[in-house]
Amino acid sequence: MTYPLKLHMKGDTVKDLQYSLSILGYSISKKETTEQKFGSSTQISVIKFQEEHNLPPTGEVDENTAKLIKQAKTAKTSSQPKSLIIKGQVLYPDGRPYTTCIVRAFDKDLRSEQLLGEVKVDRQGHYEILYSTDQFLRAEKNNADLVVRAFDKKDLQIGVSSVLFNASPLRLLTLFQAEVSIVVHLSMSNLSEI
Repeated sequence: MTYPLKLHMKGDTVKDLQYSLSILGYSISKKETTEQKFGSSTQISVIKFQEEHNLPPTGEVDENTAKLIKQAKTAKTSSQPKSLIIKGQVLYPDGRPYTTCIVRAFDKDLRSEQLLGEVKVDRQGHYEILYSTDQFLRAEKNNADLVVRAFDKKDLQIGVSSVLFNASPLRLLTLFQAEVSIVVHLSMSNLSEI
């Protein structure tokens, strides 16, 4: 990680800092991440990190802060699997495959949903979405609270799964709805082993 970083700086180095802090569970405003700007929420997150790691709470990223953020991020990401897979099938209630939709998987939080990935279904209505534990914004989560949604060609929602809280691998869920049912199969794997 590059240093020094401080209030009002912009660019890829700030983006890298914000990404690392979000992996560690710190909250950065969407506006700051979009603008790649070291603003007040980034500064507050840096101060919290510094206080939790017995560093002087300056709100600026110096050599020691950068080193500890990098170490904490490495420890966090190496202790979790890198890649997860959501597999499933979208079916009409009579069992025929729904072949022309897009499936999106989300990590559902109390007030928001974060897109984990999306894919078009194949001719049998099957889909497979790869996502990474690095996509979770909150550090206290080891697994996503998953919801899977199916959308037609006009981007209208045609089906939705129940929320799978703290989704674990190899879990199967079937949701029956008026228009379609969504079969969700979750599996955890390391892409290097696939």
